[in-house]
Amino acid sequence: REIIRSLRTNGIVGMVMDQDAQDSDGRVFVEFFGRKASTISSVAVLSQRLDLPILPMFDIRGRRGRHRILVLPPLEFEKRESLEQSILHNTRRYQEVLERGIRRHPDQWNWIHRRWKRRPSGEPPIYD
Repeated sequence: REIIRSLRTNGIVGMVMDQDAQDSDGRVFVEFFGRKASTISSVAVLSQRLDLPILPMFDIRGRRGRHRILVLPPLEFEKRESLEQSILHNTRRYQEVLERGIRRHPDQWNWIHRRWKRRPSGEPPIYD
């Protein structure tokens, strides 16, 4: 409710999309670095429900403790045949932007969690 209230009053909400999502997070499985990854769908859901664009942003560490905020062009919600397909499509788009950002600045990411811990039904685990 606080997120919706903030967005409706022109606030800014940041959401981290490179984390393994639980079922309670409203997850979907989309490609991320060539593997299906459990990803939050709430970013796409909020974009659709509130008719708001998504503004991808990256924090790039520089020298001497400086940071540069990289803001990319807004992503408008793209509709598909059904709401479910639309949510999946847009979540996949957001992950593609994130993947491109990581490929441009791989030294900026240090994952200490198991990004592909949860697997789609029937797929074998990635980690031992």
